[in-house]
Amino acid sequence: MKKGEIYFGINNLEGGHPIVFLADRDEYSFDGLMLTHSSGYGNIKLESEHFSYVEPDFKINNTHLVARRLIKMTEWEPFVKKGELSMSGLELVMKLIDGQEATYW
Repeated sequence: MKKGEIYFGINNLEGGHPIVFLADRDEYSFDGLMLTHSSGYGNIKLESEHFSYVEPDFKINNTHLVARRLIKMTEWEPFVKKGELSMSGLELVMKLIDGQEATYW
């Protein structure tokens, strides 16, 4: 997986939210961000220019970023790629989470 790519974890039965990959931590986990359709909780709305590519079944209208660096588990594999952030999208999310410690979620 590459920084900025968007995935669904097939074995993530608890969530079902897409994940933006940031970096590997170890063989069991990685840093990532969660996308949601919820506009509450301080989530940041992403615009079409924040995406460079999305699969036809991945709808980006009303997509928000949970602006928290999260630790995600590799046990949710297999991961299915659904899109990728553009350079401006990646710059935005990295600015929003700059200096944050990652938390399990």
